[in-house]
Amino acid sequence: MTSKWEPLYQNLEEANCGDLLTYDQAMELGFDLRTQYGRWMVSRARHRLWDDGRDLECVRGVGYRLICRDDAVFSGLQRSRNGIRRVRQGAHLMGQAAAVGGLTRYNQQKIEDQANRLRRSADMAARELRREARPVN
Repeated sequence: MTSKWEPLYQNLEEANCGDLLTYDQAMELGFDLRTQYGRWMVSRARHRLWDDGRDLECVRGVGYRLICRDDAVFSGLQRSRNGIRRVRQGAHLMGQAAAVGGLTRYNQQKIEDQANRLRRSADMAARELRREARPVN
């Protein structure tokens, strides 16, 4: 018995690196990749593709591009950097919210503490990325 995501994987398995699977093409195959269930199927297919040395990259508003392992590593690093930037932005916004009047001292302190934790987490993740990106001799 095959899982519902396996036909999606089989379609991607036959594709070449760089090929694009648009949302419309997926709909013709019977997959609505814009739903939560569709994204779950993409996630399952992605795990299997990773075992084959390939990955899927989201092309916003269009669909998914099949990429090779080398490109997947670069794409993963870029997603990590984007995540770190978003965490820093969130910490900054939380810090601004704590400075706004109308909060009790207790709530203001809670928000500032959480913002500081977010900043530390982002800094640690950035250091880890730099450490892993160094060439090995």
